[in-house]
Amino acid sequence: MDNMKTQDSNIYQVLDKPDHVYEIPNYQRSYNWSTKNTDEFLADLETCKDKGEQHFFGCLVLNAGFDTTQIIDGQQRITASLLMIIAIFHLAEENKSLSSEDPSYISEKFLANRHKTENYRLKLRVSTADAEVFEKIYDNALNTEIKNTNLYRSYKYFKTEFQKKIQQDGDIDLYLYIKALSKFIISVILIEKDDDPQRIFESINAKGMVLGDGDRIRNCALMLSDSKLSEHIWKKYWKKIDGELVDIYNERDDTTEFFKFFCINFSKSAISNQQIYSKFKDIYNNNLPKPLDQQKVGKFYSQIMRELNRYVFLKYNKDETGVFKDFEKSAVKLNALNVQLLKPFLMKVLECFQDKKLSARNVLDIFGITESYLVRRIILGKSTASLDRFFYIMHQKIENRDEKNSYVDRYKSILLEADENDQKWFPNNHKVEEAILNQGFYDRIATKTQRFILLVCNDSIQPKESQFLSDLNERTPSIEHIMPQEISASKEWQEDLGQDWRKIHEEYCHRLCNLTLTGENSKYGNKSFNEKLNMENGFKQSSLNLNKFVADQTVWNKEVMDQRAKWWCEKINQIWSYPNNH
Repeated sequence: MDNMKTQDSNIYQVLDKPDHVYEIPNYQRSYNWSTKNTDEFLADLETCKDKGEQHFFGCLVLNAGFDTTQIIDGQQRITASLLMIIAIFHLAEENKSLSSEDPSYISEKFLANRHKTENYRLKLRVSTADAEVFEKIYDNALNTEIKNTNLYRSYKYFKTEFQKKIQQDGDIDLYLYIKALSKFIISVILIEKDDDPQRIFESINAKGMVLGDGDRIRNCALMLSDSKLSEHIWKKYWKKIDGELVDIYNERDDTTEFFKFFCINFSKSAISNQQIYSKFKDIYNNNLPKPLDQQKVGKFYSQIMRELNRYVFLKYNKDETGVFKDFEKSAVKLNALNVQLLKPFLMKVLECFQDKKLSARNVLDIFGITESYLVRRIILGKSTASLDRFFYIMHQKIENRDEKNSYVDRYKSILLEADENDQKWFPNNHKVEEAILNQGFYDRIATKTQRFILLVCNDSIQPKESQFLSDLNERTPSIEHIMPQEISASKEWQEDLGQDWRKIHEEYCHRLCNLTLTGENSKYGNKSFNEKLNMENGFKQSSLNLNKFVADQTVWNKEVMDQRAKWWCEKINQIWSYPNNH
């Protein structure tokens, strides 16, 4: 750390080095720039090219004490710059008039090393999963698998944007975009071979160039003095971890969340978001005594990988081994409620199942009780945000209870202990019915959750015709107000509701009793009830179980909605029942 040297430079200068190799070590994340990042990069470059303005492009931390220059920080920016240059190189190969410099000059100056061996033929050597992809993009050896990577998407985006510019201006000189990289100013930090890269990362974070906890955990795990062991850990464990948790195309990265839940379960204690990295580091150091070897590493990572499988099942409903197949629908339903704080507890429940401490029936009961607890609270407008620490250590609470009772009964007992004034309260039937009969639904509850409740109810009427799993992720059916939200210009609706139509409409419009599902939402609009009943694909022709009651009515007024509200009370209490505490 004391030997760090800092100098100002620019991207053009950094890349313009004959027979030089920059290497991205295996502890670095795969390339993760989104279209937004790439678009901003091009916009800044355009400004630099046209106006000659400089643009600060951040810091680049390099370790030149090896056969290659290792990029400790800044690999995303270097990779993006090279992808842009490759796009220009390929366009210039197709039409040399598009660049004032020959494509072979561009390649030798910025991309390839003429005098190096095959392993070092390109200026960027990638040790992550991106290695083969980067080489094939340069070689223009593209296949379907390559085209599904984020590296290719960025390359393709650059190439497409330049092709648009070519159509707009036939006299364009694409090499000017490469020259404009000289205006991308960077602060280069050079460290010595013996410096600790992990300490460098800590220093970068402390100085405000914040790395996510997922990045810091990855670095902690892979920044090892033993490069062969580091490579082994990457290939056997971290490649799988990244593959499951990171989806750059959809801008998803759940690495931090997963390791938070892993740390909670491993340490048997609740932790905050600010404690994730420090807790993992403590666990790592305490459970992997030095000197490290593959046996110690394997024992530690076997726990991580088992937790990963459970997390992936609960988070993405993926189960490659089929071990959790009996819980698929239950897990999908809980996942649809989007309450992440439950996952550490549910991961422990699945662990107990795998260790044969709980049966499949036990797991289904726990999932069902948990779903009832959440739905009932949602109907009453109770927040789940304050329940994190309550559920984080739920397994420990259950384990500490009298073992004369079953795990499931101990869980129920804990949930039912709180009274109505407690944040953890489990709403009873009376309170649920009160909310359904008297409170709005559409205007209080998130649309996705409303739709979930309606879909589950529709599915429950004739479960043999189950469509829930297929319907949940589709746009249709959607939520429909049977009595429209706007009836001030409808004489038909006013007549149906009677003299107090304004008051009835205001009170009942957003209640659950006035809501249903339909695949024809846009066609229903503010039509009269008779029109909604008898139109093509109207309620009478609806295949949805939820609409059978609606189809049997001749009018939709207060009396009918009160009748339907009572039906909803029975249905909600039946599906999401209040548990008996034995």
